[in-house]
Amino acid sequence: MLNSRRLLCAGLSALAAAALAACGSAAPHITSTTLSAAQLVEAGRPPYITGLAIDPSDHSLLFATNTGLYRISANGRELHPVQAHVSVGSATGPYGERVSSLAFDGPGRLLGSGHPNRVLTHLPPFLGLLVSSDGGREWSALARAGFSDLHVLLVQNGTIYGFDTVLGGVVVSTDGGHTFAERSAPSGPTVLDMAVDPKDANYILASTPQAIFASSDQGTTWRQLTAATEARLTWMPAGLFRADAGGRVLRS
Repeated sequence: MLNSRRLLCAGLSALAAAALAACGSAAPHITSTTLSAAQLVEAGRPPYITGLAIDPSDHSLLFATNTGLYRISANGRELHPVQAHVSVGSATGPYGERVSSLAFDGPGRLLGSGHPNRVLTHLPPFLGLLVSSDGGREWSALARAGFSDLHVLLVQNGTIYGFDTVLGGVVVSTDGGHTFAERSAPSGPTVLDMAVDPKDANYILASTPQAIFASSDQGTTWRQLTAATEARLTWMPAGLFRADAGGRVLRS
């Protein structure tokens, strides 16, 4: 059996290279780190990444794992842990091991969602939409705290889109995340990813474990486009990209 720690290190190096290359930055493999690979692995559980976001201020890559938040420098050589805390009203506690999603809403403004770390706190189990202005170290509740868990979060042309697993539907905000309109969701057990047409804020694609769906009315109604296995999506001016579970990448 292959060593999961070695696989994770190789995966992170490739991930950093691909993501940073997309930003136009040089991205060699990680040659030195500030922590050991063992710190990225939770004993008895496989490593996994729950959120990725490229910081537009310095092109570094912020990502969330089951052991916390980490940042890869823009040159691809340094890996740093991010010690994170969250505040909801007067309650505070550690955050970073149970992140559901990450997205930058411009330089210096990071959005996220998820749950507090598995320690005894007075924080709600669902943190709603969170915001950080210091690169992910300190977080505060922005909206829907206590009753929303956004497993998909993306920002396009000033509009915030998310999939709320508690609601079971898509939510959309046009005021920076302070309020949300609640929409429906395509048929299926859950939404894995979404992408929005850069030229049409109403046209959304959503992937489920078995298919890709489209909505032309910002998530109010949906129609199935094609079968797909656990597809991940991203839509840029260069085109729409899709990565399937088997490793195949397609461009439209």
